[in-house]
Amino acid sequence: MRSPLPQTYRFSKCNVLVSNDGGLWHLSISRKDRLPNYDEVKYARYAYLPDDITVAQLFPPKTDFVNMHQFCLHLWELAAPELWLPSPPKKIS
Repeated sequence: MRSPLPQTYRFSKCNVLVSNDGGLWHLSISRKDRLPNYDEVKYARYAYLPDDITVAQLFPPKTDFVNMHQFCLHLWELAAPELWLPSPPKKIS
């Protein structure tokens, strides 16, 4: 990970902003013409954030929801992801 933060990146037609807020990583990804698709979000996550963290897109209560850009998505690092997520199976039979 490069310093200092926040750091900005551009790939394809995506703009990416990476920051570390209060010790937790945050990634914003946007385009001018549409929402970023799954492959773009996935690429940005693994290209610009540390691999040893778990991130998620969060939907807070409506009263806390803020949308300042119609084509921007956010990934937030989960503190203590073991409390949030079940462990996926190591092998699917």
